[in-house]
This record gives sequence, C-alpha cells and structure tokens, in this order.
Amino acid sequence: MLESGHPVTFGFQATSGWYLVQVHPVGDGFLGMMLTDATVQKRTEEALATLRKLSASLHATASLESILDQVARETQQLLRAENCLVALCSPDGFSSYRYLRQGSAAACQRVWQPGPELPGRVVFSAQPYLSIDAEHDPHIDPCLAGRHGVRNVISTPLLASDGNMIGYLEAQNKLDGAVFSGFDLEQLNSVAQIAAQAAKNAQDLQKMTKDASELEQRVAERTAQLQEVNEELDAFAFSVSHGLRAPLRAIVSFASILQDQHEGGGDPERDAFLGRIIAVGQDMDQLIQDLLSYSRLSSDEMALQTVRLDAVLQEAVDQLSRAGQSGNIELHGAIEWPAVHGNFTVLVQVVWNLLSNALKYVAPGVQPRVQVWADLVQDTVRLWVQDNGIGIAMENQERIFQVFERLHGVESYPGTGIGLAIARKAVQRHGGRIGVISRLGAGSRFWIELPAALEDR
Repeated sequence: MLESGHPVTFGFQATSGWYLVQVHPVGDGFLGMMLTDATVQKRTEEALATLRKLSASLHATASLESILDQVARETQQLLRAENCLVALCSPDGFSSYRYLRQGSAAACQRVWQPGPELPGRVVFSAQPYLSIDAEHDPHIDPCLAGRHGVRNVISTPLLASDGNMIGYLEAQNKLDGAVFSGFDLEQLNSVAQIAAQAAKNAQDLQKMTKDASELEQRVAERTAQLQEVNEELDAFAFSVSHGLRAPLRAIVSFASILQDQHEGGGDPERDAFLGRIIAVGQDMDQLIQDLLSYSRLSSDEMALQTVRLDAVLQEAVDQLSRAGQSGNIELHGAIEWPAVHGNFTVLVQVVWNLLSNALKYVAPGVQPRVQVWADLVQDTVRLWVQDNGIGIAMENQERIFQVFERLHGVESYPGTGIGLAIARKAVQRHGGRIGVISRLGAGSRFWIELPAALEDR
C-alpha cells in the first residue's frame, strides 16, 4: 500500500460481529485506518439472500406440508432461534402445525384454540408482537412460558393478499443468550409475507384440483346416466317401431285386397277411403323404417373401411331411379373420385337422402338439376351436393337437421322429416360434419366432411 499509494478496503468477522476496515496512506510512511461495524449490513444482505432463496423454493411447490417444513426450518436458521412454530388456520382453530425445538420436530396439538395469551394476542389483533422477557410479560401466561421454557419470543400473523389471516408464525429464544430485536421482527414479517402467499397459492391449487376432480366425477356420472338413458330410448324406439310394422302391414294388405276385389265397380267413396288408408299406411311404414334407421345409427356397431365415393354415388343414383325419382344429376368428379374411411351402406343412405331432397324440393314447374363434386383437403374429403331448389332461410338452416323438423307441409313436399337427421347422425358416427349453404329462392349447397382414406392422405 505504501509503494502503490492506493487505499485498501476489506472486511472480517469477529466474535462480536462483522467489520469493514478501510486503510489508506496519509504520507511520510504513515497509514490511516477506519473501522466500521458492518454487522447490520452483513446480516441484512444475508437475510435478503435467504428470503430470495426461500421465496423461490416455496413458490416452486404446491405441498402445504413442504411449505410448513421449509418455513419453520429457514425461520429458525435465519433468526438464530431455538424453537420455531408455524400453523395454518382451519375452521376449528389452527391446524397443520410444524414445531421445531432446537432443530428437531416436536409434537403439539393437532387443533389448537387460541386464548388471550400470546400467541392468542397476535391471533386476535392480527399484529406482530415482540417480547424480550416472556416470564414477566403481562400478555404472556408465565406458567405457560415456564412450562415450555420460553424466555423471549417474536410472533406474527400470516396474512393473505386480501388481509385475511391464514396462519401464524413464531420464533422462541434467541441463541447465545441474546434477545430478539426489531430487526429480527422485520425479518420474521418478511418470511411470514412470503409464507402466506405460498400457502395461499397451495391452498387455492388444492381446492381447484379437488373441485376439478369432483366436477370430472360428476360429469362422468352424468355422462354415464345420459348414455344409459339414450340406449334405453334407442332400444325402446327400435322395439316399438319393429312392433308397429307387422299390424300396419296387415292393415295395408287387407285394404289392398278389398280395393282389388271391387276394382272397376262398387262404391267410389269406399274405394277412395281404401286408397287413403293404403297411402297413409305406406307413409307410416316409411316413417317407422326411418325411425329404425335413426335408432340403429346410435346402437349398431359400424364397420369402417376404405370406400370410394364414385361407388357410393352410383349406388345412390341407381336406388333413386328404381324408386321413380328422376332429375338431372351431374357428377363432376375427377378421373378418379377420392376415397373415404367409412361404411358403404350407411354412406349410400346419407347421399341418397341429400340427392332425394335435392330432386324433391324444387318450385312447381322447375326441372330438378343437381351437381355433385368432391374436394380433397389434407386428411378430409368434402362432398358437395348443389341443387336449383327453393332454398332455405338462414334462420331455418340448423332446424332442418333435427328429427321431425319440416319447413313445408306434407301436401306440398312429401316425406317423414327424418332424412337429414339420419344423415347428420351417420356423418357424426364417421367422425365428420354436415352443413348447408343456402338462400331462400336461390337453391342450396349441402356438404359433408369425412375422413379421407389412408391412401389418399
């Protein structure tokens, strides 16, 4: 230092604390020295480092048990205390204790109701408290202090961000015969603030986890109940529909026999009634068949395989032709139509319903014209069916996919009102979607999306 002329600063730890030494040359070979007590500064730095470490550690766990363990251990070390107690509130008092006596876990009451003594005073006032002589403190029961060997004590509440008290933190008996100071109480308050936030986060997370688990269980129970009810309804619909067809066929058959026996003569009014019975019976039989189809889509297992759309379309067109539905159907496919992953029979029924509606719902005197094409987009095939029909108003475009939803009377456009509901359920069973783009008086474009076959993906 004498050679360089530069001052030197260093610190050292003595029995009484930390000190900062500044030495500098004053000339003529003499040195000046200044000694500063840095104990408070050093302990403050150590406390801040410990608090930062404790905060990171506490907020990294959601276990209340781990939080209490760390808070008790770190508080005891930070304040150089013999004992440390931390507890969380419960509806019956305080629970979830951690009590360390000289570094080892000590037993205590699981649930404790605070009285007027300390720590009851801190609980009732929700204010920190420092006592340097517990045996002569008017706010502390001397018998209680003597029984537990408490000489001096600092206590503070754990307050959540909303100001509610959620726990209690206490340190007992400063080591080396010293007593707790105001600085120790400030450190205890800092630990309590960190501990309260970590404990509240853990409690909230536990509550959220419990609520989510209970909600998941209720949803599973309700889903199972709903599934059971749906299965019962499907079975009931199948049973009733199947049971109705036999007597209905008998009615239609006998009415047809009576009509044939008196064909060309007899009572015209009676023949009209018989014709009406036969027509209504046939409509009823078609309705029952549609109900059976709808029910089977919910209950039957559906085998899926690679299905070519051109084969589906051709089969649906052939069935329409055999049923007497005619019209101009244009299939605008590429050289080879894309394939989908589905059930051939069910998809024929879906396409048949879309084409049948496209041919049927046209204005009087208009020749039906239907255009069909498909787009392959990544893993999905979208099939379009466009008509020149009467169109559908925007507010009715969701209704038409519901069971028995009809926008027009049977006298104008015959049908059961289940066809599109069947189509929607069938497409959903394939993992696809169905929809319509339409404007009243300007025709409609129905579309269905289906998963593409593996070879076309």
